[in-house]
Amino acid sequence: DAAIATIDADRFDPWIEVDVAALQHNAKTVARLAGGRPILAVIKNNAYGLGLTAVASVLEPMPEINGFAVVKAAEAIALRDAGVRKPVLLLALFSERDGEELARRDIQFSLCTDDAAARVLRAAGRAGKRPSAQFYVDTGMSRMGIPYHRAMPVLEKVAGLDIDIKGTFTGFTEDSDFDREQLRRFAEFTDTAQKNGAELGPLHAASSHAVFNYSDSHLDQVRPGIA
Repeated sequence: DAAIATIDADRFDPWIEVDVAALQHNAKTVARLAGGRPILAVIKNNAYGLGLTAVASVLEPMPEINGFAVVKAAEAIALRDAGVRKPVLLLALFSERDGEELARRDIQFSLCTDDAAARVLRAAGRAGKRPSAQFYVDTGMSRMGIPYHRAMPVLEKVAGLDIDIKGTFTGFTEDSDFDREQLRRFAEFTDTAQKNGAELGPLHAASSHAVFNYSDSHLDQVRPGIA
């Protein structure tokens, strides 16, 4: 017992101290750099290690923050459990098992695959809710999203479904030259879609790197995370 007590007493558990004023200052700085555009705050992966609900509780009251984005269903639910009422976007796919609860909690889904709309409608049907979602266009990063060169037919099908489209977005590779090409592809897609009468919601593309380095990409709102 003495040996165990000695080992336990000798352990050191690291922690992170977050300066609330600094976090608020950073959010205000991002908003200023983005010309006053609203911020969709990406707080995935436990808010990059700073604590998911702790960061959300600081940012949510700020008028600069329009909503939050995460990549895991559990994080989306955790935000609602913590009292977050602003929009929450789930950037990634979700399991059939989780879909009903996500829809019930008014989580926005990401239409990032050809079959995502059907999955969303099934989930919302079980929850008895009209689903909301955002359309995710892959303009070249090739991580997630519907490839831009064949996204229009998918969007046209979605337009005929009972899904409330809350936004349309893409993600950059953060290679400055290629980011410009990605933005050109995104603009070409969204311009054509809008001319055809599609409801796209706010457009967004700028992650942290683009907020600081590529003002043309700020569009209707910005989507910083690690910044």
